[in-house]
Amino acid sequence: MALKKIVKISNVNNLSDARYCAGMLVDMIGFNVEATHSNYISPEDYKDIVEWLSGVKIVAEIENSDINAIEEILTKYDAQVVQVSDLNLAEEINERLRYEVLCKVSLDSLGDFDVLVESMEMAKPFTSLFIFESEKDELSDSLKEKVLSLANDFPILLGAGISADNVNELLDSTSLQGITLKGGEEIKPGFKDFDEMADILEAIEVEDWEK
Repeated sequence: MALKKIVKISNVNNLSDARYCAGMLVDMIGFNVEATHSNYISPEDYKDIVEWLSGVKIVAEIENSDINAIEEILTKYDAQVVQVSDLNLAEEINERLRYEVLCKVSLDSLGDFDVLVESMEMAKPFTSLFIFESEKDELSDSLKEKVLSLANDFPILLGAGISADNVNELLDSTSLQGITLKGGEEIKPGFKDFDEMADILEAIEVEDWEK
């Protein structure tokens, strides 16, 4: 079995999420590696988790806009991909630090849409995927329409307004490259409620030859 489009899981901070998602053959698993972030994972815990994983790209998720601070952080984490929120950093991280780059765009603070498009155009040559996420579960129709229109020109993973009921329609009828889902807190170490994530991932499972 496989998943029909690209799937990234972000904000992972426990082995249960990581192993489950790797077993479901997601493409990327992301960990927030900044000490000030609520979902921060220490280098020691990170190492303990990623050594159990295979077949997935490991993403270091960073909000900081200081390239020197980012470079220092990355010396402590063995990652293949770096995700940043400052699109202006894409070229330097890709060209100077030699990482594959994901650029995160918050749907909660888009600002001027034309300015966003201009920034995306500049970052596009150095960016594998643009990650559109929101703290809200639902998106307005107008906002979703804007994102889906951008997907015609940019490689985008959508991380909001997704459910097991609509995920196949979104992936089959739009130009989205895939989706991104968020990991969560363990109920207690080793135990987790996977229901919502599992429902979405199972909904987009296909035979390998169908992908």
